[in-house]
Amino acid sequence: MAPFPSGMMSPVVDLFLREVWKPIKKHFGYCLKPESKVSKLAKAADDLKENIDLVKEKIKLGELEGKRPRVQATRWIDDSAQLVEDESCRIKNTYDGRSTHMFGCSWNCFFNYRISSAATKKRADADVFKASTPKNDSIFSLLPPVGRELPLPPNIVGQNWYMKEIAACIKQGTTSFIGICGMGGAGKTTLLKQLNNIFSCAAETHEFDYIIYVEVGQQQDLDMVRKNVASQLGLVIGKDESTTFRSSSLYNFLKERKFLLLIDDLWQTLDLVQIGIPQVDRTQAYVEELESLIWLQSLGFTVDDSESLHRILNFSNNSLKFLNVQGVEGLQILHISPSLIGIMRAHQLEKLMFRGMKSLEELLIGETIVHSDWNFQSLDDLILVDLPKLESIVWKGVVPHVCLPTLRFLVIYGCHSIKTLTWIKELPCLKEIYLIDCDSMLELAADDEEANTSTAAPSFPRLKLLGLSQLGSLQNICGGTLYFPCFQRLLVYKCPMLVKLPSGLLTEERVPLILGRQDWWEKLCWEDSSVESTLFPFFRELPASFRGNLVDVGNALIM
Repeated sequence: MAPFPSGMMSPVVDLFLREVWKPIKKHFGYCLKPESKVSKLAKAADDLKENIDLVKEKIKLGELEGKRPRVQATRWIDDSAQLVEDESCRIKNTYDGRSTHMFGCSWNCFFNYRISSAATKKRADADVFKASTPKNDSIFSLLPPVGRELPLPPNIVGQNWYMKEIAACIKQGTTSFIGICGMGGAGKTTLLKQLNNIFSCAAETHEFDYIIYVEVGQQQDLDMVRKNVASQLGLVIGKDESTTFRSSSLYNFLKERKFLLLIDDLWQTLDLVQIGIPQVDRTQAYVEELESLIWLQSLGFTVDDSESLHRILNFSNNSLKFLNVQGVEGLQILHISPSLIGIMRAHQLEKLMFRGMKSLEELLIGETIVHSDWNFQSLDDLILVDLPKLESIVWKGVVPHVCLPTLRFLVIYGCHSIKTLTWIKELPCLKEIYLIDCDSMLELAADDEEANTSTAAPSFPRLKLLGLSQLGSLQNICGGTLYFPCFQRLLVYKCPMLVKLPSGLLTEERVPLILGRQDWWEKLCWEDSSVESTLFPFFRELPASFRGNLVDVGNALIM
C-alpha cells in the first residue's frame, strides 16, 4: 500500500490547529492560569492609571494658562478611571478572595475560567484606552469660550435634578423663556450659575455663540444692564451715544446669533426690547414655557388677552398653588368659572391674587349649572389689589361658603368702587380681613338681597382679626345683630364716618382689643354706656408713625 502523501496533511493540520486546537487551548488555559491573567490586567491598569494622571496634570497646568480641556479629554479620563478603579479592582478583589486548597491553588475550574475570561477582556479594554490617550494637541479646545465660568459654592445639594431638567429644555430649543421661581435663599442664583458654567464651557457643541449672565437687582438700571451685556459680547459702546443707538448696536449684533441670556436677581418686569435684546412672540413663548414647568407651584403674570389667560390658568402638567393675575387690559368682567379654572386647578390653588386690572368692574364667580365638585377647597388667601373700578363680586350657581370652604385670609386694597362685601360673613373659616384704601366702601356686611345666598350659614364664625384703614365712606361694619364668637382684635384708621361699633363684638366670653386714634375713639356713639366702660380698658392708641398701609395694619393686629 502506498504511503499517504505528507503534503496533503499540511493544510488539514493547519486548519485543525487554527480553528479547533487554539480556541480549546485558549479556554483551557483560562482554567489553569487565572493568576497570570489577573496579573496582566493589574499591569495594564497601572499603565493606564499613569496615563490618566499624566493627562490630568497637563489639564491642570493648562487651566492655569487659561486653556480649556476638550469634552472628549475629560470624558476619556472619566471612562478610563472607571475601568481602573472599578472594573480591574473588582476582578482582583474577587480573585484574592477565592477559596484555595492544596499548594495554594483553587481547583474550582468554573471560577478560574470566569475570572480569567473577565480579566482578559478588561485587559484588552485597558489597552484600547491606553492607545487612545489624548495627545498634547487634542487635550485642549482651540475654540474660544462662549461665556465666563462663574465661581460656585462647595457641596451643592438638591439641585441636580432641576439643573438637568432645565438644561434639557434649553438644549431642545422648544421654549424661548424659562423662569426659575422660589423664595429667597432657595438656591436660584446657584442654579443659574451652574447653567451658565455648563453652557459656557461647551463651545465644541456649537449650542450657543454667546452665554450672557447679568444681575439686575431691585433698582433696575437699564444702562448698566446694557453696558454689562455689551461687555460680555466684546462690544464697545460710547458714553456719548444715545440710548436708541446703544440698544440698536446690541440688537444688530445679536439678531443673527444664537445666545443664552441668564438674568439673576430679577424683581420686576425687565424691558428687553429697550435694552436691545432681540425678541420672539413673547406671549406665545411665555405660555409655552410655563406649560413645560412641571414643578411650577407659584406664578405671577401679566397678559394682554383673555385667550392667554385661559391657557395659563389651565396648565395640565403642574401643581400650581399660588396664582397672581395682573394687568389684563380692557377686561370689564372677569368670569371665574369651570371653563376658565378647571376642577383640578381650583382644588390645587392655595393663594389667589388679582392685581392692577384698571378696567375690571365685576368679578363673576360660578355659572348657571356648576358641577358639585367645582370649588376652591384648598384656597387660604384671596387678595384683590388695585382694582379701582371693581363694583361687585357676584356669585352665580354657587354659594360662598361652599365655593370657598377653607378661605382664612382676605385682603381688599385699592378697590375704590366697591361698596359692600356681604358675602364674606358666610365664610366658615375666615379668620383675617384687611380692607384698605377703598373710597366707596359703605358697609362691610349689609342686610340686603345678597344675604339670602345662604340663610343657613352662620355669620363670621371664626373671624379673629379685622383691619379697616383709609375707608373714607365707611359708615357701618355690619347691619343687624351679628355676633363674632372668636373675635380678638379690631383696627380702625382714617375711617371718619364710622362712629358706631357693632354690639356683637362684645360677648360674655371674650372682649376684643381695639386699636385706633384717640380722636376717633372719643367720637364714637354708644347705645349703652356700659359697653363703652367695658371696652375702654381694651383700647390702644396707634403710634404716630402708623401710616395705614397693609404692612402696618398687619403688624399692628398680629403684635
